[in-house]
Amino acid sequence: MVESRQCHSFVYVVLYLTSIPLIDLSLWLRMARWISMATVSTRYTQISVLALLLLITIANLEETQ
Repeated sequence: MVESRQCHSFVYVVLYLTSIPLIDLSLWLRMARWISMATVSTRYTQISVLALLLLITIANLEETQ
């Protein structure tokens, strides 16, 4: 049950990221590293996913200005 929830949240993150046109490759690599480290614990996964979405949103806002 926990694994399926993790998988769903990961899928949502991937869909969210692919909907963003401009993103750094280094940012992708950093996020992949964070997600792989965070999958050890579910709570950390949820926190890291939220943090990543916030980070990406901020980065996007800076690029559009």
